[in-house]
Amino acid sequence: MPVPANHPTLGDLSDTFALWQRIDARFAHWDEVEASLQPSRDTDRGRDSQGRAGFVAYARASNYLMAARDHHVLLVKMIDADWLTPYGAWSPLRALFENSFLALWILHPETSEERVKNGLAMVLDEHRQHGIRLGIYHRLHESASPSTEELADMEKTKELHARIVADFNKLGAPYGLSIQSTGASVTAQIQQSRVFSDEGKGVAELVWRMASSLQHGDTAALYTTSKTTPTEASQTVTVQFDPDSFLSAYHFTLDLFSRAIGEMVMRSTTESPATPPSATKKVKRPRKKQTQDGTGRTTR
Repeated sequence: MPVPANHPTLGDLSDTFALWQRIDARFAHWDEVEASLQPSRDTDRGRDSQGRAGFVAYARASNYLMAARDHHVLLVKMIDADWLTPYGAWSPLRALFENSFLALWILHPETSEERVKNGLAMVLDEHRQHGIRLGIYHRLHESASPSTEELADMEKTKELHARIVADFNKLGAPYGLSIQSTGASVTAQIQQSRVFSDEGKGVAELVWRMASSLQHGDTAALYTTSKTTPTEASQTVTVQFDPDSFLSAYHFTLDLFSRAIGEMVMRSTTESPATPPSATKKVKRPRKKQTQDGTGRTTR
């Protein structure tokens, strides 16, 4: 890492370096896993991905990890350049937290059914959000007097999205999911998940709420996470970046990120015994044995 061990703003970064090295090692392992064409069928990922629902669930988790990696790289570069400001430093931290948590929310459950269901729920919500964006785009475009060809293209886009919605609703139906029923908040997911201990849920929610509030310009959150000094002869204060507040939240988030990558590697490489059939899957009933009665007729 190019970052100095004794950072001018953050101070001693030995603990941070240890987390970075663990993340780099796990990502190197993950890159090797992703380079292989298909995971072993004897792993959780291999079994989960045999159906289309499981395949898209793991694709969603992989996308979250890639997004988390991008924000992680951005934050390291900000630290290296010492571009840490009371509001700005928390924005990529929020994105790193959210993507790491959602990846782990999909990958952490012990049962195949719950992993696939959680991943599929996020894919369905992604298409719900896409439908909202398409609606706004079409309304804006229609107000600009589009040509006949442009109107025809918009209709094709609407029809394509409608088919996608129907397809994913069908995929989610065995799990009790539909595009219309998705959209749980990250806060609700934190409290409902088993990713954290009871105490960890409180810390996770605090980090999430604080980073989100700072990204939205919340003054109370700014004062809580910054060093403030009252100015003389005035009712205002000066605000400075507080390394202690940031580092505690950052280390918690880095540990979450590391866990998410480790979980993906474990699900993709560790052979495990097959789990019982999912309750959502149809099980064929055994046929009754055929016998003959006293007349020689076959009965069931």
